[in-house]
Amino acid sequence: MRKTNKRAVFLVFAAAFLFLIPAASFSISNATDVVISQTQEKSKFVYEPPAVITRGGALDALMKAEEEIDEMKSYNLSTTFMEDIIYKAKASYIGNDAKLIEADLKAEEDIAKRLYMQLLLNLAKEMPAADAQPLDYSEVFRLTQIITYRKNQAYNIIDMISLIGDKEKQLSARLDTEKAAGYLALARESFKSERYEDAEDYLTKADASLSEGMLGYNRFKGMLKLSGSILTNYWWQVILTLVVIAAITPKVAKRMRRERAKRKLESLKIELATIKELMKKAQEECFKQRTITVDTYRVKSEQYRGRMTEIEHSIPVLEVIVHGEKKKKAKAEKLGILEIKEGEGEEEI
Repeated sequence: MRKTNKRAVFLVFAAAFLFLIPAASFSISNATDVVISQTQEKSKFVYEPPAVITRGGALDALMKAEEEIDEMKSYNLSTTFMEDIIYKAKASYIGNDAKLIEADLKAEEDIAKRLYMQLLLNLAKEMPAADAQPLDYSEVFRLTQIITYRKNQAYNIIDMISLIGDKEKQLSARLDTEKAAGYLALARESFKSERYEDAEDYLTKADASLSEGMLGYNRFKGMLKLSGSILTNYWWQVILTLVVIAAITPKVAKRMRRERAKRKLESLKIELATIKELMKKAQEECFKQRTITVDTYRVKSEQYRGRMTEIEHSIPVLEVIVHGEKKKKAKAEKLGILEIKEGEGEEEI
């Protein structure tokens, strides 16, 4: 029994030793605070304080944030900014007196929490005086929420880069996508440098550029077809040109609307197919490969389903515009819908 207890104690202290990294090389400088402040000004992050703020809850939030940073590191993602935030969060938890941590260590039985407390105690002893922060559990929750927000933001950007990148490749065979490709390259570079808000802006511009290019392509193609038809069939009717233009203007407008809807429909179908592939990939990573957590999978899954719902609601509307009323009437005939016409009573379509 004594031998077993000795072995357990040895394992605990050995693990603690591995975690105890000297903190003297770290420093919360004014420059770091400025970077955090400027980043938050550009982001959409909103702090949601918990209903009850406790010391134990703050410790759990710190440990969860550490796991999220480690998860991102496992994907070879840069976490420099996050590490600055977690360091400041630890300083806010420690405060100006390490005696609270020493008391917590004596009372805590959970091994994982004891190891983490030992890490915090070591940090408290090695932390430069300039880095010390007032004891503030609310600040701990705020900073750890920033880490969670940034992690989800990073995963969302990865998916957006994949989605818009696939769309750019498919459309490059039909139109000039050089501008969109340039924005994609800037987005990847911004993401690599942890400038997530800039990356999102570039991705929005890339997607808009692809949509504009597709619209111009379809407009040009439609106008060529239309002008060819006019030259072939109506060149000898010069005298009636004005009459013909007046007659066909509504049809041209309807065709343009249909072409725009066709372009949008095609783009949405490409996006829908890509999202479905990303969902399959996330499922495999979570349940087969186990390279992402269930929480991360749920966040991704909710984002995918939300966008799929939007697309699935838009597609039927666009199909009606593209195919006209014929498809709608054919469906009505299948269902045996009765149409009431004025002065004619009821008549089955």
